[in-house]
Amino acid sequence: MVGTPIRQRRLKLWRIRTAAAGRIDLLFEPEFERISENGTPDSLLREHAPDVGRYLGRITPDNGGAVELHDLFGWIEDHEARW
Repeated sequence: MVGTPIRQRRLKLWRIRTAAAGRIDLLFEPEFERISENGTPDSLLREHAPDVGRYLGRITPDNGGAVELHDLFGWIEDHEARW
């Protein structure tokens, strides 16, 4: 699965989709973020940024019946750790 911010700045739309099969195709629109950073980039680093917002799009399960999502409240996070 591929999940990348559409733009580099936070609190922007995210696109979440399966790379090959196209069974997941969602947009996530953040409404709130909380950023936590520990360490330094040249040593131990931990950055955690969960965003809370709404999903819009489609998920197709194994049985083939597509499920449409409209304003489904949830979260997504960007987490980077180097030890």
